Amino acid sequence: MKNSLTQYPFNNSGMKPIGTLAQRKLGLALVALGMALASLAAQAAGFREIAAPGVKAGVGYPTDAPLVAQRLGPFDVNMAKDAPVRKGPHEVVLLSHGNSGRYRNHHLTAQALADKGFVVVAPQHDADYLVGGPKTAQALDHRYLELSLALKAVRADAALGPQLAPAPVHGTRLW
Repeated sequence: MKNSLTQYPFNNSGMKPIGTLAQRKLGLALVALGMALASLAAQAAGFREIAAPGVKAGVGYPTDAPLVAQRLGPFDVNMAKDAPVRKGPHEVVLLSHGNSGRYRNHHLTAQALADKGFVVVAPQHDADYLVGGPKTAQALDHRYLELSLALKAVRADAALGPQLAPAPVHGTRLW
């Protein structure tokens, strides 16, 4: 008598697998195909830059527009720049980039969140050059003002604002 581990690899519970080997392989192939198609369908991130008094920001958001290969600063990216926003409501994520960074440095994070249905607001922190000196506290405090101004600008935007959920607003910082 063979033991169950030899007879059925990766199954030492004594239970027989469901279906024939061919059926299990077909099921695995269908799962893999589904995952591949889901990852293609998930690529639906729009991007636009906004400016308002006291702030500049990059905004990632859900869209149904096709992605186009283009440049974002030093990066080659696939994005739907200035594409229509998918009908919401979409929750907001405020993304604060690291010291001496730029919002575009985290375009992949913003795209992944937008693919999942969030609107990602990432302001440019212009006072970063002061971090590390005697005005570090002031520079970091200025980030809160920029985050607030960026959120207000996105809420006031004719295309983005109506598609935003009123709450909650999530936040993350990437240092």
